Amino acid sequence: MKKHTKIYLDFFGYGEQDFIPCENCGQRAVDVHHIDPRGMGGDPTGSKDRIDNLVGLCRNCHNKAEKLNKFNEMIKEKHLRRITLWHNTHFIILLIGMLILSSCVSSREVYDTYSRGGHPPGKSKYKGK
Repeated sequence: MKKHTKIYLDFFGYGEQDFIPCENCGQRAVDVHHIDPRGMGGDPTGSKDRIDNLVGLCRNCHNKAEKLNKFNEMIKEKHLRRITLWHNTHFIILLIGMLILSSCVSSREVYDTYSRGGHPPGKSKYKGK
């Protein structure tokens, strides 16, 4: 397996046999595209093999990204939003886990707060309650 493919799969938690959706159209991704190309002769330093530069694409979208600069830029914007969402989601999960493990909050308090739509214990979003 190529290094950049492994970086992409590991970041998103995919296995080699998993269905990996194209980040543009949702079809099966068959290529991990370098948004900023490695250039002729590869990338000996590995500086292009970063998750913010790697995107899973189907063959059709990969061909478009290689040929059309505007399409490649659109792919880059979508991918960066996906990475941001991924990081934010995992950060929130980590925080909830830390709160549950800490002595200041119980898992029941976290559940109760979440089930009330995020309002702290004893408070309500409705006035007078």
